[in-house]
Amino acid sequence: MKKIYVSITAMAVLCGCSDKDENIISDDSLKPIELNAAVSLSTESNLTAANNLTDVGIAGWEAEKSEDAVDYTQDPAWHAHIQFVPSTDPYNVTFMYDQQPYYNPDSKIYTHMKAWYPCGEYTSTPNKISDHKVTFTNNGTRDVMMAPIVIGSKTEKCTDPLAFKHVTSQVIFNVKSGEGLAVGTTIRNITIKGAQYPKGFDLSKSFTDGDAITYSTAEDLKVPNIHENQEISSTPVQAGDPLMIRPFPSKTFTVDIVTNKATYENQTVTLDTGTSNRMEAGYIYNITLTFGQAGLELKATVEAWKQATGGAEIQ
Repeated sequence: MKKIYVSITAMAVLCGCSDKDENIISDDSLKPIELNAAVSLSTESNLTAANNLTDVGIAGWEAEKSEDAVDYTQDPAWHAHIQFVPSTDPYNVTFMYDQQPYYNPDSKIYTHMKAWYPCGEYTSTPNKISDHKVTFTNNGTRDVMMAPIVIGSKTEKCTDPLAFKHVTSQVIFNVKSGEGLAVGTTIRNITIKGAQYPKGFDLSKSFTDGDAITYSTAEDLKVPNIHENQEISSTPVQAGDPLMIRPFPSKTFTVDIVTNKATYENQTVTLDTGTSNRMEAGYIYNITLTFGQAGLELKATVEAWKQATGGAEIQ
């Protein structure tokens, strides 16, 4: 893999070579495309301040400056992979391209760029995308993101960051014991009913809304990696791994919960979603399940990626 290292600062304007740079590119030469990026952290293991975010896809379409001039149903002029260290603060990042892209030599031709994560699986060569479709493997645990379009040209370099946004709602379940719960009660499984999760991108669609995302069919989605021997104690403990799902078009969703003592079917979780009256992408929903002699109580809080509060109780 050919690696091009560029040191930049997130959210800051990326300048070209200075007059003192011995490798300065003349006006008649190709100008490399240089970018910066910004993304908030998530709990996914490979998206932390300590690790590079890899398998990021980016592609460029060449046209006049107006967005209306671009036909995204056509194959892009180029496609590359990049990686960087995510953070919410200014930081230095390293971009690694499979192939260094360049602006069109004609200064009137702009490059319109879309970026997404994960980069996806291709049947064609690494630098070629056909039929404007991207697919990837997912079981509801991937933090899928896309960045709105940025543009630049040979004489008007791109200064906007790749502002990646989470396209899913992240749901985390915690379990705790309430009054009268039998000693030795363990959590067996938790299932979100009718959940969907991203399976790919349609690069021909606008990257400013959900139309660019292709989803799985609705299914009953189990929380992965719940340990059947995990005893429910008085201290809240996370059960299994987070699920990252398509936001439900309302402020409620339904779950089934099984312990070694009882089964709770079709339990409704109600969230305080503010004025939107629905789940939102980019939010983490922490659901606490409290088990006691009287039954099951559910409470929900909503937090970063974005900040909010909410709650729910089921009798």
